Amino acid sequence: MISIPRAFSRSLIYTLVLISAIYFQSLTLISNGEPLLQGSGTIGASREISLLFDDELQQVQKKIKWHGERLTEDTVYAAALTGQSWYTEWESHRLFSLTSEKAGKKGDLNKFDQILRDAETDYQIRHSAWQTAKRSGRRKEAIVLGLSLIFASGDESIRHDSSPLQFVAASGVDVERVCLGILQAPEGLKGFVNFWYSAANLLSLRANPRLLPYLLHLANSDDTFLRSRAILGLGVVGYQSRPADPPDWARSIISVPLHEYGLSVGERKLLTKAILEAARSDRHLIRASASTALALVAEDESMPLLQKLAKDRAYILSSEIAGTRARRISFPVRSASMIGLERFSVISNTIGGEYSGKALESAKRGGQDVSNDHHNLRKDSDSILCLENSQGMEYAK
Repeated sequence: MISIPRAFSRSLIYTLVLISAIYFQSLTLISNGEPLLQGSGTIGASREISLLFDDELQQVQKKIKWHGERLTEDTVYAAALTGQSWYTEWESHRLFSLTSEKAGKKGDLNKFDQILRDAETDYQIRHSAWQTAKRSGRRKEAIVLGLSLIFASGDESIRHDSSPLQFVAASGVDVERVCLGILQAPEGLKGFVNFWYSAANLLSLRANPRLLPYLLHLANSDDTFLRSRAILGLGVVGYQSRPADPPDWARSIISVPLHEYGLSVGERKLLTKAILEAARSDRHLIRASASTALALVAEDESMPLLQKLAKDRAYILSSEIAGTRARRISFPVRSASMIGLERFSVISNTIGGEYSGKALESAKRGGQDVSNDHHNLRKDSDSILCLENSQGMEYAK
């Protein structure tokens, strides 16, 4: 899944030593055989989940008939709790229902819209089943269905329903560990590979210092989306407040509450280095995430680079808006950078919008159309249908 660039810098050994130090420091969090990453639930709740799913955890390898490389403990955990190894359907509707064949086919916009409509209908069926399972006290099925809603959520308009995530976290599920298990799944385990992007996105938004070694590793991925999510996660971990921050500034750039963590000098140096390298990427998704991360970390030295990124040429153009000849144009890297510059009291005019005719041509002039730039993006990932506009993404058609 993740490949390290062939060209290593002279500081590689130093970097690896620091990552190892962070990792072994985090091992002190383990006690009584508990996993390294504890989610929102308490340790007691986590143990309760392990008991609830004990049979499924023991039978994963056998039930999924996997004969490849040994699955990590995180992947086994994810397979059991998502029902991948034992509970794949609710009244003939698959829990993770968008197939790789649908997501992978190239078609016109009408076919794409049909996929999204099918996804929304399917989501509603699974959401109803989740409510039924909760009301009837079927806790195990409710957790499986809740995770299904989180990772296979369909249209973007319904992805902001946080109730399934709140439910599974409150139930003691280690959400971050489920994400890691999905991301660690081998290529041949298609039931999970199709949801790498959903897992990476959620992991980046729930990032914390215990995830720092994995985020730094993921930041070297050749996959554009995975690297962009890792960079965003590093920004979340490295977030620093500033006395002059505008009210509710963070909500304009990221959809989760932010926390300041007491990072060491070495940890902050590592994540800053990865973010700066990403800001020089030739992929607009990565530059947009780097702009957001720079804004979150808020080092004074970042201001000149944010000003440079605020002039980024990449733009995304929508299809014609229904009933009009207008099209929506957005500048993902510029937008993220301009919001970041507000933390340094640099206010910029709003860019992008809906235009037609000469006004549209004027808005495009001097820019670079990246609407169809799917370089190093998986074509078999269901979650590519639902990329976040707020982080410089648009629907990938």
